[in-house]
Amino acid sequence: MGAAATQPVKDQVSSVSPWNTQVVVDNQCTTPVRVYLARDSDEPTVKNSIDHSVPPQASYAIHSGWLKEPLATLIVRVGVHEAKVFRMPHMAQLKVELAPSGLKVTSEDQMIVEDFWDPGSVPNNDTVPMVLRGESFLDRKPSLERRAGIARQTSVDLPAPIMDRVSSMSPWSTQVVVDNQCTTPLRVFLARNPNEPTVENSIDHSVPPQASYAIRSGWMNEPLASLILRVGVHEAKVFRLPHMTQLKVELGPSGLKVTSNGPMGIEDYPDPGSVPNNDTVPMTLREESFLDRRPGSQEVAWRPGMSPSSPTRTPVVVDLSSSPPSTSVRKEVPPQFSGLSHTEEEHSAPEPTVHGKPVQESVAMGVEA
Repeated sequence: MGAAATQPVKDQVSSVSPWNTQVVVDNQCTTPVRVYLARDSDEPTVKNSIDHSVPPQASYAIHSGWLKEPLATLIVRVGVHEAKVFRMPHMAQLKVELAPSGLKVTSEDQMIVEDFWDPGSVPNNDTVPMVLRGESFLDRKPSLERRAGIARQTSVDLPAPIMDRVSSMSPWSTQVVVDNQCTTPLRVFLARNPNEPTVENSIDHSVPPQASYAIRSGWMNEPLASLILRVGVHEAKVFRLPHMTQLKVELGPSGLKVTSNGPMGIEDYPDPGSVPNNDTVPMTLREESFLDRRPGSQEVAWRPGMSPSSPTRTPVVVDLSSSPPSTSVRKEVPPQFSGLSHTEEEHSAPEPTVHGKPVQESVAMGVEA
């Protein structure tokens, strides 16, 4: 049986693998980025890989699972004469940015980076800076030579933090779907530590507007996916969702309204100001923003009637214990009424004007409502 015939079998095996490694590629460029998930981690090649196209200015999840490999092996062309192999643990994130001549790839997570032996065989899309410089990934052709296979000793090369993450892999493979019905992108944070979920120790997912987005999670002792979401200026929630649950996010008068098609756990996040999110159109019209509350702030919830644009948000408190409120009393009679009696003053005073509908009709409408 040839290699091409065994690839579908390997892909089916990867879907039931106990590793369930998921990584996220954050493409901050204005052009799509091509990423290749290698099927063979010992001898990664583009021909024996799964081609992923990461949309511009979006986060893209890649799921990998092999029986003997807990790391996701990605091949990326980063320059005309340079390509890299990134070996990434579960829940790691790869950030791709523009460079003067190609791409700049970084990560806050520990991973193994290797030079790919044949950069010309790794296709990618030219960036705008490359076009302006008259450069192209097509300037270097694939090599006609074949590199001799060298077995990779992952047990020796793996750093300790990666080994710790590898030992925490699980067969849960929990997948949830976020249905974003808003017209703006939505930021959702998948917590790595379900016992103490924090934004700093999470994977940032950007859910496109008016689209459904799948998020996969898996832990040894936690079959639920823990998502952190900012839903209001002074409110953020932790949603604990079981496998195949859908989270629907809609616009609210002041923030977001979140519902689900199944059971889930909901908790208040202790520091709403530390959870970033994109402002919605209703919030912009109300002159509200998620940036109004800073990280670590213990600010009380905003009350109606206070100007959202006020630089100080401390509520005004009036102390009535020391002195009663003063009442203004007129001691002198106005000149126009100085020669009139009390009865004549009442008839000569201006009559009050009522604007709008009569009071009786307003009360009646309120009762019916």
